[in-house]
Amino acid sequence: MNRTLLKNQAKKALAGNWTWAVALTLLITLLPSFLAFLTFGFGGLLIIFFAASAQMAFLNLLDKQKEENVFTAAFTAFRHGRLMPVLISGLLQSTRIIHTLNIFA
Repeated sequence: MNRTLLKNQAKKALAGNWTWAVALTLLITLLPSFLAFLTFGFGGLLIIFFAASAQMAFLNLLDKQKEENVFTAAFTAFRHGRLMPVLISGLLQSTRIIHTLNIFA
């Protein structure tokens, strides 16, 4: 799929959903930071789940299965038995990044 087709697909999916997308992005960005401040760093672990929630929510938007409530979309990774798979995937990605950084150090 070339860049033009991807761009047109994204424009079509976001048509009428810009407010939802901006609100979701702000919520996904600010909530983990606020939780990290309140919990002395535990929110850093929660970033894994909120990043996965954002990815799932936007993929659902493309598949026309959008969660209408932004808060429900922000917590997608915490629901429907996704907690452990998302945690394991996030931890594996984190260790891979750390390993890659150690190679170049």
